[in-house]
Amino acid sequence: MKKNGFLVGFLFFINIFLLLSGITCYFLYLKEVKYLKNYYSPKINNGETTILDNNSTIVKYLYNTFSTNEKEDNDTLGKINNKMKLYLAYRSLPNNKIHESNCNLYVEGKNPLYSCKKEGYIPTSFKEEDLKLQLNILFGENNKVELNDIASSIIEYQYIPERGEFVSGKMHGEVYIPFRKDAKLIKAYSKSTNIYLEEEVKYYSVAGNKLKEELVSGNYRYSFRIDNNYNIIFESKDLIKWI
Repeated sequence: MKKNGFLVGFLFFINIFLLLSGITCYFLYLKEVKYLKNYYSPKINNGETTILDNNSTIVKYLYNTFSTNEKEDNDTLGKINNKMKLYLAYRSLPNNKIHESNCNLYVEGKNPLYSCKKEGYIPTSFKEEDLKLQLNILFGENNKVELNDIASSIIEYQYIPERGEFVSGKMHGEVYIPFRKDAKLIKAYSKSTNIYLEEEVKYYSVAGNKLKEELVSGNYRYSFRIDNNYNIIFESKDLIKWI
């Protein structure tokens, strides 16, 4: 009987402990949500514009995630199209999602500029599902980004559906960029459930090369929307002023 009484008492204590722990965790969760709403997400207002600190966590995260340099602009001419969205999702993958790999099912010659079997080269790979997760984070769960090969300067990741992976190949030679780019964040603000970043961009031709007309110097606006779960989703990048 004593053993049974002890067991009942012990189980009662455990249940009370778990209940209190659950209540504590719930209130900690609510506190965290409130903290995120108040300090990391712009307050949802009645259409009024709220200036954001360029050095705030959320602004630096967005700008570092979506801004590009001249090497990254070389293929897409500064546009955030399907090709660039794939690249940005790859670029934001956590390091522990990219691993040393092998060239199994890699198609040599698909892009003659790259090879997986260069002497001394160890390819890397990442999973299709991990890239899709990053695409959802950056561009929303309803994004219509089509999976394809991803160019990354001297590395290109070939999409291999049979493996469910992207596998890298290394470029033969060097990448030549016929222009230079200076860019800086000039303003960040929120309005209703949207965030906007404005960036000043200047392109320069080098070594007598003619600057491609698609590369326009000016102020660009990145537009984001905040969904019901306080995820910040990329909407567009638009030229709003010529320089």
